[in-house]
Parts: sequence; structure tokens; C-alpha cells
Amino acid sequence: MRILLVACFLATPLFSQSLDPQYEVVGDFEGMFGETPLVLNSLFDLEKDRSMVRLRDVSGFVVVGISARTIGEDGKPTRPSISFNIGPIGVGSDGARADVTYSDVSGNFVSDIDIGGRVTLLDYEQTETTVSFSLEATLQPIKRSDVGYEIDETRVSQVISGAFSGMISNVD
Repeated sequence: MRILLVACFLATPLFSQSLDPQYEVVGDFEGMFGETPLVLNSLFDLEKDRSMVRLRDVSGFVVVGISARTIGEDGKPTRPSISFNIGPIGVGSDGARADVTYSDVSGNFVSDIDIGGRVTLLDYEQTETTVSFSLEATLQPIKRSDVGYEIDETRVSQVISGAFSGMISNVD
């Protein structure tokens, strides 16, 4: 039994990030951005009483807004980060599509503008309190311009893939 306890202790990362007490984890995204593995957390900010996984009414449609971020050495959210705005494919549809935005030190990436900027989600499930899905999508690099954002031709598109699972913590 003592050997089992020692083995469990050694398997636990000694330098794992400690989450600031202001936050609690309500969801996570695990996947890949290009060749980079990702583990990003959706948080509930206890001080602001605000969740990174929430429902919103947008022009009569219920949309799920999700943000997930890396936890920094200070225990607070930082980049890289990802956000999803998930809505129905059409009126009365059971399917869902997402706008995806990813941000890291190299800049911002968005859903492929050439295909309408929306990604079809796989294995999408939503209840009153939970949401989960998986996806694989090509994201295009963007940069600021005089008229807003445009494709950044100096960087290459990246494939993002992975799965999200979380609790819908509040309604806006």
C-alpha cells in the first residue's frame, strides 16, 4: 500500500499551476493548435460573478459564448486563449456551428473567412447546464488594418482540433 501511495505522489506534477482563489474551473478545452498541445480552462470569476461559459440572446437566437485560457504562473488567466460563439445552423435545426477565435503570442487566428467563418461542431451536446463538443477546423491568421481586420499573408493558417466540456454557469 505504501508503494502505491508513493507512486501516486510521484505521478502528480510537483510544479502544477495553482489557480488564483478568485477563480474556479467550469470547463476545459483539450486539443492541438498546429503541433502545439493545448489545455485551456474556462473559469468562473467569483469576484465579478461572471462565467466564461454563458448563454446570450443574440437577435432572438440563444448563443453559447465560451472562452478558455491558459492559467499563468500567477494563477490568473493568460494567453493562449480561445473563444467560441455557438449558435444553431438554422431555425429549428438540431445542429450547431461556432465562430472560433484563437490568440497566442504570435497573434490572432479566426475561423476560415472563405467558408463563412463558421465551423460545424462534432458530437455537440447541450443541456440547461452543460455543453460539450469536439471540432477540427482551419483558422486563418488576421491582423488589424485601416478598415478592421484582414488576413495576415505573412503567417500561415493553422489547424485546431480538440474537445470542450463545461458547465453553463450563468445567463446574460
